[in-house]
Amino acid sequence: MQFHLTIVGVVAATFAFSQTAQTLFNSGVNKFDAKNYAGAIADLTEAIKLDPNFTDAYFNRGLAQSYKGDDVEAIKDFTCVIKLYPQDYEAYYNRGYCKTNLGLYDEATADFTMAIGIKPDYASAYFERGVAKGKTGDYEGGIQDYNKVVQLNSNYPSVYFNRSNLKSKMNDFSGAIADLNLAIKQKPTDYEAYFYRGLYKSKIEDTEGAIADYTLAIGIKPDYADAFFNRGYLYYNIGYYEAALENHTRVIALEPNAYDAYYERGLCKIAIGDVTACSDFKKALELGSKIAASEIDKYCQ
Repeated sequence: MQFHLTIVGVVAATFAFSQTAQTLFNSGVNKFDAKNYAGAIADLTEAIKLDPNFTDAYFNRGLAQSYKGDDVEAIKDFTCVIKLYPQDYEAYYNRGYCKTNLGLYDEATADFTMAIGIKPDYASAYFERGVAKGKTGDYEGGIQDYNKVVQLNSNYPSVYFNRSNLKSKMNDFSGAIADLNLAIKQKPTDYEAYFYRGLYKSKIEDTEGAIADYTLAIGIKPDYADAFFNRGYLYYNIGYYEAALENHTRVIALEPNAYDAYYERGLCKIAIGDVTACSDFKKALELGSKIAASEIDKYCQ
């Protein structure tokens, strides 16, 4: 859940431009707004040819390149902006964003750090630096950045969800649950927040709470196969075999190649004496299950 790059609109240029360069720039921005990224790039390239110091043209061409899916070229454009105007914190931010997209997390972290150095209250840069740090395994550093985001803007989208993810990686499941409580308070329709809160509750053996959260997630997203599967797994563990079977059947209806659901449904059928269990184990094996063979050897000879 990352944020869009910042766009410089049709405003007075940073430097003095010829009317032709400005007209091309304006046309490029209009095409960007219309999601005609190739057309925007073409116009902005012509503007740059006419004025090689047209900072805003490089900036917006970088945006268009990134939206078109070419983060390598976007990085080149944001680098040109930085060379022309080293205090442009948004150029550092956008370059860092593109580097994150490319998996260059350490370089991205350096760019977000530069943006923060220029603009210390830049919540978006702290957020994205937290994302990059999390990708490199620096969970504590990522959490510190998310803490700063909360300090600057407690209503910042996704920050509690992301922080909960890093806390879970550090086995702080109670802390992760607390963050998801805040995420849900901020966005009560976030089915993923309910799902992960259920997952973390199961980690601390709050089975009843986990089942309740999976149920809430399904209520928001009725085709949420993962929530049905996890709820079915927990129902089986507490001896509610019929309920577990029903959930795994729902998974199979949603994802017919889900071999783990066939396997789990087979276990449910064994528990209730349903003789069709072997067909589920065999289907699971056929679809790629590594463990169904042992159940077939045990029950289906």
